[in-house]
Amino acid sequence: MAEHHRAAESKIFTRKDALKKEVQEELEAATAEARKNLPASPDAYKINLPAKIVPEGLEFKIDEQNPMMTYVRQIAHERGLPQSEFDKIIEGYVKSELAQMPDYESEAKKLGDHGELRIERANAWARQNLSAEAYKVIESLAVTADAVKAVEELMVLAGSPAFQIREDGTPKEALTREDLQKMQDDPRYYRDQEPAFVRQVQAGFRALAKQQR
Repeated sequence: MAEHHRAAESKIFTRKDALKKEVQEELEAATAEARKNLPASPDAYKINLPAKIVPEGLEFKIDEQNPMMTYVRQIAHERGLPQSEFDKIIEGYVKSELAQMPDYESEAKKLGDHGELRIERANAWARQNLSAEAYKVIESLAVTADAVKAVEELMVLAGSPAFQIREDGTPKEALTREDLQKMQDDPRYYRDQEPAFVRQVQAGFRALAKQQR
């Protein structure tokens, strides 16, 4: 019986060793296969935006110079992840970023009945009046009611009228001489000398002078 027991043990250990060797060979083969699909270097990973994940009408860009992207690429390469696995990481990142973005329609509603028109007007003014570098900053900001209101304040300080709709349904884009004269008759201008109101009147006259050249 002892001999049979030893023989049985020997077979068990032999099978364990064979199974261990088989598993190890499979892991090595899988690793070798994965290495075939591994980019040559961390910066060789491509940033592929998942198809149809970005809502229609919304532009989403990933800054490839962002230090976080450099870090993620480095870790992915160290772990031997192929491009397909890296794509899944990017997809998770995009979903997370989109989930944190404000809803365009709800932000437009906060601006009133003409919310979308106010957004378009603010964007058009920024594009026409700011430097390319400054406009890129504005363009990169999420569209929120507060951001639009901030741009509208800049517009007013630059001589544009506060948002108002004319009879033809279009927004008023310039102050007339009559508008400015009425503003000069306002106590905020001649009596209180409110800095922001005074600057608005002065900017309005400068804008009017440019139009008449």
